Amino acid sequence: MLLPAPSSLRELLRVFQHYRPEEGLDALFARVDWSGASPRQLAHAFLGRPPADGAISCADPRAEARRLFESDAFRGDLLRRMLMAFPARQRLLFVHLPKCAGSDFEAAMEQGHASLHDSIKWLGRYDAEELALRLHAFMRQLQKKSDTIFVGGHVPLRWYIDTELYRYNDRLLTIVRHPHEIAISFTNYALLVMRRDPQFATEDARSWGRLAGLESFDPTWPAATIKDLAHRIIATDGLLPVNSMCELLGDRTADSVFRNFARVDIEITHVALYTAWLRARWGIERTYRANAAPRIITAADLSSAEKARIAAACTEDMKLYTAVTAKLESTGELSVMGPQM
Repeated sequence: MLLPAPSSLRELLRVFQHYRPEEGLDALFARVDWSGASPRQLAHAFLGRPPADGAISCADPRAEARRLFESDAFRGDLLRRMLMAFPARQRLLFVHLPKCAGSDFEAAMEQGHASLHDSIKWLGRYDAEELALRLHAFMRQLQKKSDTIFVGGHVPLRWYIDTELYRYNDRLLTIVRHPHEIAISFTNYALLVMRRDPQFATEDARSWGRLAGLESFDPTWPAATIKDLAHRIIATDGLLPVNSMCELLGDRTADSVFRNFARVDIEITHVALYTAWLRARWGIERTYRANAAPRIITAADLSSAEKARIAAACTEDMKLYTAVTAKLESTGELSVMGPQM
């Protein structure tokens, strides 16, 4: 028996409950009765709005549905619309600051919550089957797991606020780290990404490699050559993180972050407290750290000029970090809330 053609995103997502990776998208779309589906119905199902023109029918509704699924218009606002499709679920909205244990926290939370990630907007551009698999996994999680939806990724706090996705009973979360440690950790991570993708097929490896003056990465390079590359990363504009915490939590200044903190009840912890916080707040034990990079370069390897360059790149982050750590120390708690700041 064929599945009914969807007329809303929620109905479309239910279709993906029937996706089978071994059969693929073509087989899934063949299991839907698209006959009689109008352009208006398809536009509402995939885009959440009326179509761009007044056509009342299309020659091949299944082909049009597939085209819409792979379109930028479908992916671009998909995260927001998926959350809006399930308004009864509490939202756990994570602001993933770079190199602050965010990947590990996301991996931990995915075990107990239906989970979405900001990267979903890019998946269809590179691999429509991977996007279909993500939608399938999300719907299976939604059926089996708690009444919450966890959102991860490098999502700015202002986006959650401005799109009105954050509601009074939802939870906002973030993890901070010393800004100098972030710069060093990012340098090591960039080297790891390039080592894993020596031909720079992925966007991160390609953009970071080119900024560092590379066309490819040779995994057989001696340790001294790779360490020299680490120093080059620190010296390169566009690679060294610049107030990355304030950029995602505010408008690149500490004052803008504090203003946002006064508006929303965001929970803030520190990388050093992360394991204890994860255990106490979420009942999760972690025996390893996801996405950790080997330490090619450490603070001890930096020259005075490099330390000064890193410090100059994170002056606003230091103001934020100093305030958060002072509040954590004064309260003795594993986390603090935004209004406390």
